[in-house]
Amino acid sequence: LSLVTGVQTCALPICQFGNSEQYEIPHINKDGYIWWASVHASPYCNSAGEIIGNIGAIFDITQRKKSEIQLIESQKKLQLILNSSLDAIITIDENNAVVDWNKNAEHFFGYNIAESSSLKIDDLILPERYIIAFIKGKERFMELGEKDFFNRRIEMYGRHRSGRIFPIEINISPIKIEDSYYFSAFIQDITERKNNENALIEAKKVAERARKAERQFLAHMSHEIRTPMNAVIGMAHLLQKSNLDQIQLEYVDALRFSADNLMNIISDVLDLSKIEAGELEMEYRPFSLNKLFYSLQKTYQFKLQDKDIQVNIHVDDRINYQLTGDKTRLSQILSNLMGNASKFTEQGHIDLNAKILKQEKNIIWLEIQVIDSGIGIAPEHLNKIFESFKQAEISIHSKFGGTGLGLTIVKQLTEMHGGRIHVNSQKDIGTTFTLIIPFQKSNIPIKDDLDEISLNEESTNSMQGLRILVAEDNLINQKLIESILNQWDCQFSMVDNGLDAVQQSEQHEFDVILMDINMPKMNGYEATQHIREHKENQNQYTPIITLTAAALQEERNKMYNLGVNDFVTKPFSPTQLQKTILDCIENRPKDETPLDDSVNVNNELYNLEYLHKFCSNNLDFVNEMIQIFLSENPQKLQQLVDGLDQQNWDVIKNICHQMKSTYGTLGMSKQEQLARDIESACKNGDRTEHTYRNRISELIKLSKVCYPLLESELESST
Repeated sequence: LSLVTGVQTCALPICQFGNSEQYEIPHINKDGYIWWASVHASPYCNSAGEIIGNIGAIFDITQRKKSEIQLIESQKKLQLILNSSLDAIITIDENNAVVDWNKNAEHFFGYNIAESSSLKIDDLILPERYIIAFIKGKERFMELGEKDFFNRRIEMYGRHRSGRIFPIEINISPIKIEDSYYFSAFIQDITERKNNENALIEAKKVAERARKAERQFLAHMSHEIRTPMNAVIGMAHLLQKSNLDQIQLEYVDALRFSADNLMNIISDVLDLSKIEAGELEMEYRPFSLNKLFYSLQKTYQFKLQDKDIQVNIHVDDRINYQLTGDKTRLSQILSNLMGNASKFTEQGHIDLNAKILKQEKNIIWLEIQVIDSGIGIAPEHLNKIFESFKQAEISIHSKFGGTGLGLTIVKQLTEMHGGRIHVNSQKDIGTTFTLIIPFQKSNIPIKDDLDEISLNEESTNSMQGLRILVAEDNLINQKLIESILNQWDCQFSMVDNGLDAVQQSEQHEFDVILMDINMPKMNGYEATQHIREHKENQNQYTPIITLTAAALQEERNKMYNLGVNDFVTKPFSPTQLQKTILDCIENRPKDETPLDDSVNVNNELYNLEYLHKFCSNNLDFVNEMIQIFLSENPQKLQQLVDGLDQQNWDVIKNICHQMKSTYGTLGMSKQEQLARDIESACKNGDRTEHTYRNRISELIKLSKVCYPLLESELESST
């Protein structure tokens, strides 16, 4: 039977037993081309019923066979890929029966392919609690189209045939074929990853415990050293003002010089520790660069009076306004650089210069230079002077001393300002340190007078007659403070523990309370809290200034949260103490301020004017809003603290979103801005914990100051 010319004929096989048969047979034509035929053969019989031949039909099925072969090869390739995958790949149908089970599924879960095909997924890979969740999720998908459970990576636990439970990551995808759904799961055994994560978590805990121990040591060291140093420096200051002969003055000068050096070393170590821990906060306020430079010039010219050195300053004439930045940290940077210049310069000059490098809208970039004519630094040593505990040469330490931390701190503080520093130097000629730092322009003009940064006679007179309660348990510090207050003609009571401080505050009215922290019977924290929380205490609103050797910001935040107005760090100078007292008295909130036309504006703490206008001076409405605030705000602040401890950024964001409108309604602009800043940081993905903690602490502090004032509002309006 010839189908096509040139094609080999196909001999039909004799049908066996008279039955019709079908065959699929490959054939080769004369050119060697292989083609496939489907042969349908039936017996052909004579009149007697005898089979005398076949009747057949031949069909060319080459294309179909190629498709079938390609499909089989594709299936084999797919199976090879699935079996070589690092994931366990399992497919089930709508009835949870296993359709596909690769080699890694067998390895992960202990069932071979034959066993898996005879079981449902319910009995195979997941603990019961996850099976229930999976089945419910699948049912919701089948009924409602919900895909919450699918097409995303989920961490859970798998179950081995032996009963062993191990962590897995699973991604399940629904696949629709015709009218049926199949569910393919891609599963990874994440045991090793989890072990590594747990090891990292444990290592972090160990590091945190070590860091906590270090912080506790620093806090303890700070207190134990600073407290007696306060007495040493303070008494030396008082002794220097007494009638001394020349030799005694020299002894006192040596004493003060050594004490100051020791405090500088302590401060360097503590500052470096706080910078590395990210706990050193920046405060951006307007300040006069001219006045800062003038103060530094006077200070260092006085220190260098025994050397033939001229201290010069120059500020760009275009800087005729105050700058917004951290004056304290800038002063620390420049003091370190000028202190270095003073140490390594025997004669000549030390120059402190500032000029505007460029301006961008409200931002100006200053180039500040400290130039000296000192011993200089050799080129080979320039690259290591900013490293911790490093000095240019060993001989430098032998001759001049020091920790080698000053320039490290300068560099890090400069970078915290968003600036940079570099140095040029020539041996035996001199050194130039150049700072490039951005500052924000303020609209506050510079005053013409550049008074010295010391308390003038008017300030001293304003201290006369002040009633001050001093709680301090250190006898030498008591004597020091007593001497200072006597010089200012203050009236004061001295107690040596927190319990007596509370009793005194209940019996007498004071203008200021100076509160030490570490005292017997009742510490300063507890005494402050007791005074602030009891309305019957006549000093509930009296400014409280803590006398502290605390080195850590969290301790200072704790003070603020309890209602402390300010703190003075030991050792302190009389000037510093006096300025802090006067500032606190000037900014003291008035609890007895009467309502004027039903509107009270209490400085910057709150302003009820908007609320009164909103409700047309409906006092009942105003009082209700205040009561709601006093009832809910402390709870929300606690939720913020809890959210931070749990690092739940959504909770923090949502609470601040609610609080900012409440603060705005009550005219609490500072609190409103803090809430906005915290919410914005959450939205921007900022996960710097100490940033949030500082802002939340400030928010708590400002809010707590308002509570008693708002309570007075309620009382005065009823």
